Amino acid sequence: MKNLFEAARVEEVKERMAQLRPDSERLCGKMNAPQALAHCSAAVEWAVGDRIPPRMFLGRIMGQIVKPMVLGNDEPMRRNSPTTKDLVVQDERDLGTNGSACAD
Repeated sequence: MKNLFEAARVEEVKERMAQLRPDSERLCGKMNAPQALAHCSAAVEWAVGDRIPPRMFLGRIMGQIVKPMVLGNDEPMRRNSPTTKDLVVQDERDLGTNGSACAD
């Protein structure tokens, strides 16, 4: 699986991001390009611990069982997979804005 710990993959992602336009065609899901980029940015903030997602009690119990099943197989996430409501971006975003694309 590709990962951002490989310099070649980082360059590939940067090139793909540079090609994004506000009217870029949606490849999966309902978000446009600026919204999808904000969504991915928020997910990375969760992954590195900059933001801590809320967890329900059931999530604390089931998370240890479900997480390896969803993330442990080194396959990319499937297109149109459901996402948590905390990562859904519905407001309009601007690709030209520098800094974090996520709202607090």
